[in-house]
Amino acid sequence: MEAVENEAGLQVPLSLRITKDLDAQLKRRAAAEQVSPSALVRRILNQALHGGGEPVLTVEQVEGIARRVIRESP
Repeated sequence: MEAVENEAGLQVPLSLRITKDLDAQLKRRAAAEQVSPSALVRRILNQALHGGGEPVLTVEQVEGIARRVIRESP
């Protein structure tokens, strides 16, 4: 899925701050799901925006995830 997104030219830089604990949780979950942390964060953000329910993450958490994604991007 990540390769398809990259081929489609989906490149929007986003920067945010997260706690070390959240970073560790994201890395563990990404490893368990065998995806990159960036792909996991994209999926979580997409689900949060289109899920139609209560927000899964706070604004601060989303900003933190986005900053982490940017730092990891080549």
